[in-house]
Amino acid sequence: MAKNQIEKLFGQQVSKEVVKALINQPEQSKKVEASIMFLDIRDFTSLVESKTPQEIIEYQNKVFEPIIDIINDHEGIVNQILGDGIMASFGTPIESEDHASKAFQCGLKILHKVETMSNEKNIPFTKIGIGIHTGPVVTGNIGNDERKQFSISGSAVIIAARLEQLNKKLASQFVISKEVFSCLNRDNGGIMAVGSHELKGIGGKVEVYKVR
Repeated sequence: MAKNQIEKLFGQQVSKEVVKALINQPEQSKKVEASIMFLDIRDFTSLVESKTPQEIIEYQNKVFEPIIDIINDHEGIVNQILGDGIMASFGTPIESEDHASKAFQCGLKILHKVETMSNEKNIPFTKIGIGIHTGPVVTGNIGNDERKQFSISGSAVIIAARLEQLNKKLASQFVISKEVFSCLNRDNGGIMAVGSHELKGIGGKVEVYKVR
């Protein structure tokens, strides 16, 4: 792919290293194993309800800019930026054998960064929720010649999103699935099994681990 095509598909938030790697990859749809991260700012509405539009954008930039940098540092790709959250993928479109570990370490770094910014009062007190799942996904470029977007679909994406939402029920900030946990080194202390949970839109239960 050409550099301008990559920027159209992924926006301006991809790192130079990712752009370089993508240039040499063929543009095609495929099924791969990847790790998907969903991140959400807790109580976003109450945080911004008294702010001006400019103040809201400034707050979002202060929070998301370092988070995007951390994702890039761990060879992740930001797939979507929502008003109060981010979806990122690891292992696709840049292939990586240890994408689950990179996604996990990325989540830890993000939590630490947001806590540091809050404690140092660089941003209003902010808590986030993170959910990560590893599984098969289908990837490809969707759209027309005017507007295309790199798309990731499959139950793995839904599970990751539901895991992030599960933080509210578990009073946690960071949860992962068994599939992620099984890829980690056993010296990652402090991770706690919290049982199997039913997730909306998913048949059967998913084994969940609480990181923080």
